[in-house]
Amino acid sequence: MTKQSAKLELAEKVQFVYPASPFDFAGDMVVPLGGKYGRFRDYWVKPQTDVLRAANDSFVSVANGDIPPTTRFWIEMTKGYGKDLIATLLVDWLLLFSTHPVTVEIGAFTQKQASEPLVINKQLFSVDEPLNRLIASRLEQTKEKITAKPVTSTRRGLSEAIILTNESAGTHGSRPSLIICNELSHVREEAFMATMFDNASKVPHCIGWVCTNAGDTSSWQYRWRESVLQSPEWFKLIANRPAPWITPQALADSERRNAPTRHKKYFYGVWSSDAGDALPLDQINACCTLPGPPRRKPGLLYIGGLDLGIKLDHSAYTVVAADVENQCIELVDFQRWKPQDFADGKVSLNVVQDAILESRLRFNTVCCCYDPFQAALMAENLQRQGMATLEVPFTSQTKARLAKVATEMFSNGLVRLWNSPEFIDDLLRLRIKEGAFGDLTLTAIRDSSGMGHADLATSFLIAADAALEIARVGIDVTVRNGSDYAEVLVPC
Repeated sequence: MTKQSAKLELAEKVQFVYPASPFDFAGDMVVPLGGKYGRFRDYWVKPQTDVLRAANDSFVSVANGDIPPTTRFWIEMTKGYGKDLIATLLVDWLLLFSTHPVTVEIGAFTQKQASEPLVINKQLFSVDEPLNRLIASRLEQTKEKITAKPVTSTRRGLSEAIILTNESAGTHGSRPSLIICNELSHVREEAFMATMFDNASKVPHCIGWVCTNAGDTSSWQYRWRESVLQSPEWFKLIANRPAPWITPQALADSERRNAPTRHKKYFYGVWSSDAGDALPLDQINACCTLPGPPRRKPGLLYIGGLDLGIKLDHSAYTVVAADVENQCIELVDFQRWKPQDFADGKVSLNVVQDAILESRLRFNTVCCCYDPFQAALMAENLQRQGMATLEVPFTSQTKARLAKVATEMFSNGLVRLWNSPEFIDDLLRLRIKEGAFGDLTLTAIRDSSGMGHADLATSFLIAADAALEIARVGIDVTVRNGSDYAEVLVPC
């Protein structure tokens, strides 16, 4: 087809086909598909066409100022299924082909999530194809909105899609023609989404559209979902299988990298409890390859991790050895102190400090990693004794990093333990769950005494995280004069 004939065909579709068919508009668009571009209709799959067909008449009604046959849509898809692409194409169609000015509100928890249509549109605008060039010439974008010039001469005025987030000033009083609640399972505040739907309820011709992954069964989102599933007024589509273009290799990598709940949530649409996942016992047992506590070995880097509790929690100190050559962590020693074992019901800081210094003599521990919340004074004392310390504040970023370290270390067999019931029980008290932004975070459950709080496991991860990083960057480890300890140059 020549450029001239393609131009004439597009003009005919713009005049006679697209105004009555968002389905055909979306199908003819050249879209990003797994690193390449192609016409959507050449690659789409049934869940995607089911959504577009169900939405077609309702969007045409809104564009013509009529009450749509269906005003509520719940689109729940696994990761990579293209729910954002579908929503973006429908928004673009409505902005371009409505016979009257319309306002679309796109809301999500973060600016990044709410702005996903802006990102997708940039990709669409970059394609040198007739329909893509048309929307690029008619749609203008800023960080806050998409503005559309009318495609046909039958409409006066501009239509716009406004980007809203949880931190926005609010949407009370607006009268939208379409609201999109994007990534619903990640939105913290129910009131934000409820306000958007309250505004939609005031406008008889307004469509309310929800895009979401699976989430937590204890959340308000799950309560909404259960209500939606019982309502005949909603169109519901739930795609709870991996998208066809997600390769078995990618799924296997996700399963190794993620906690089981997170993996099943994103790729199999499984709603689950917010409590989080324990480390799989089979993975822990597979790492128990040592016959017992190992002796100090030349060429290994020894690092300590301290989780200090005084009155409410146990204290724990763990030493690990980093095998730089094999990129592996070895459990070497651990000690735990319980408040009830001391006369005043408080862990003695002097006892803990003496144990750390004694351990340094045994293993040539080059660094003690600690949370400064309760251990800042002890760290100063250790430094005066000539021991390097590394501050590890237990922030949300640290918890996310430790959760990732724990998941990857045990799933990939990067740790060597011995079969210690006390230590393994403590590892099993860790919980890896999804944070508000979709990242991992680390929590713990208490033991039967109500005081143990995965203290050994936490001190182990603090030390292992530092040791893995040192092993990754390749710190120089040399044996001095054939002795049985390593001289390590490490900036702590």
